[in-house]
Amino acid sequence: MPAPRPAAADARPALPRPGTPLPPPRQAWRQTRRRLRLAVDDLRRAVIERCEAHPDRARLTIALDEAITDLETLIDGFDGPLVELLEAAEKASDRGVRDDVLRRVGVHVADGRQRFACDDLVELMDTNGFVELGLRSGLDAALAELARRLGVEAATTTSATAATAAISNPPPRS
Repeated sequence: MPAPRPAAADARPALPRPGTPLPPPRQAWRQTRRRLRLAVDDLRRAVIERCEAHPDRARLTIALDEAITDLETLIDGFDGPLVELLEAAEKASDRGVRDDVLRRVGVHVADGRQRFACDDLVELMDTNGFVELGLRSGLDAALAELARRLGVEAATTTSATAATAAISNPPPRS
């Protein structure tokens, strides 16, 4: 089997040209989501193309579509609260309220980075053997940049999130 090729538009954030103003955080996140969708679409096309003559092509395509749906559900579960928090931060007129919302954004971003870093589905999609998606690194870089732009620390994940990650993805037994 040939080596995986880079996706046409992988999930890694594009570097802005020098002197180009950075988009607002919500727009930057939407751009990340768009890059993710394009990379996953490229994966789907590559699988269909390379498995065209495979006797189980229909089952493979169904399994891939289910994995893509699960990935979208995973990211949507992070995305909804993030967008709500970003909107609340934009609308906050009181500095104390805004600072509190930004603190919660930092916690949410840190939790998301942890979740995506140890998620089995993200790992499976990244190591698909057809195209290099860069989902894990792309999501991590985008969320780190989002936190930087907002001036928030991607706060240490809560112990509940860390415990959930450890239970969901236990270390291999020796």
